[in-house]
Amino acid sequence: MKGRGILLNKKGIDITKCLDIFLHTLPYSVLIKPFKTDKNLQKKLAGFRLNEKSSPPTKIVPILRQEILKGNFNYEDFVKEWKVLHGDLYEKICSMESKEIDKRIDELCDEYGNDNVVSALLIDNREDLGDIINKAIKPEDVQKQDSGKRSPQKEDDDIYKKLKKLEKEVEKLHDKLIKEEKKNIIEVDNLKKALENKEKEIVSLNKKLEDLKQEKKRLEMLLEHIGLEFDKHIIKLINENVSKDKKNENLKLSLNKTLMDLHQDNQEIKKYFLEVKEILSQLEKKIAIVDVGVLDEQSAVSLENDDYSLLDDLSKMLKNS
Repeated sequence: MKGRGILLNKKGIDITKCLDIFLHTLPYSVLIKPFKTDKNLQKKLAGFRLNEKSSPPTKIVPILRQEILKGNFNYEDFVKEWKVLHGDLYEKICSMESKEIDKRIDELCDEYGNDNVVSALLIDNREDLGDIINKAIKPEDVQKQDSGKRSPQKEDDDIYKKLKKLEKEVEKLHDKLIKEEKKNIIEVDNLKKALENKEKEIVSLNKKLEDLKQEKKRLEMLLEHIGLEFDKHIIKLINENVSKDKKNENLKLSLNKTLMDLHQDNQEIKKYFLEVKEILSQLEKKIAIVDVGVLDEQSAVSLENDDYSLLDDLSKMLKNS
């Protein structure tokens, strides 16, 4: 194949229309490739996904065409892809003279299709192919028309003008849509930033929560330890009190026993005292018989002394004897 590319300044043709035709002859997989690597092109899609459903050819072809016309996009890869798909047509066009192409244009369009022929002629850089390209775009209408109707050429021109007008309106709507979508992208970016900030706050709060959980766990363990120590202390106090109570009870029992013993001893002492008193009484009687004179004298003395005690006298007598 000859090394030729699209000549964008061909005279006498609508290069915008020709580029659209050329781009539409390429597979979608080829058209979408630049958008996957070029961020500027991605921005022009205003956030739409890179698939045929979200970004169909009707959306991406106008973007590519404008970038080509502005010189911002290298379309040589598209030309190479097109030549791979339609190499036979391109070889045939390149091997033919301009006059032969002009003569056989209808035949070529019937065989390969108008869009493919226009694309092949556009890629060919010969400047004298402008009129032939226009023929391929607008083939002559061979149908017979009534004399009262407009000529086929006039109707084609009117249709072409309407198409051009519609294309401009579509472009305006597309530009408006892109602007709106850019606003949406900005809003989405702002929301993403806000969400990222919230996520950071959530991470920070989660960390604080984890720290609080650890502190709670530590305090619970400390409280449990204090509770165990408190229980031990209470048990110790209870045991000590029980021990004291037992001691007190033993003391009470011992005291009661002592009191009972004392009471019993007192009873015995009283009993012994009565026995001694009886013995003394008997002794007193015996002494009275033996020594009447002494007893009479002592009795007289005892009458005069209210504090007289037989026991005392007896004790004295025993000491003197």
